Amino acid sequence: MKKFWKEILLGHFLVDLVLGTAHMLSHKSPLKEVLFKYHAKHHSRHSKYLSVKYVGNPFYFEVFLTQICFAFLPRFMGIDVWTGIFLVNFFSVQLLLEHSGCINIFALSQHHEMHHNYGNVAFYHFPLVEIFLGRMPSLKQLEKN
Repeated sequence: MKKFWKEILLGHFLVDLVLGTAHMLSHKSPLKEVLFKYHAKHHSRHSKYLSVKYVGNPFYFEVFLTQICFAFLPRFMGIDVWTGIFLVNFFSVQLLLEHSGCINIFALSQHHEMHHNYGNVAFYHFPLVEIFLGRMPSLKQLEKN
């Protein structure tokens, strides 16, 4: 059981690293002009309902990388099929929860809502990764909401 949770945490970190970096590139990088036009529709909706995660363009870079990560990362990591299935579903549920606005588990929803409100913060899906690689929302931004 200990091995299972280590693999889930490592896999979650790797998926978030890949997808969060792609997300940040679509907002602020030399590739923004190309990538953001696909991502912009996702931001045209408020983050207070579950299905906003699925609003966007099928050619969007992060959606493509999500499918690649879900298909290949568990095999690349050498984890068994059932752990891979749990990892993919665990991350998928997190994506839904952070866009829901109604469930505030570990402030995931609030954290990602800051991204939808300001655009230049909260690129990663897990706040601990955000602290080291991204840009956390400021206290001033959090107080406004």
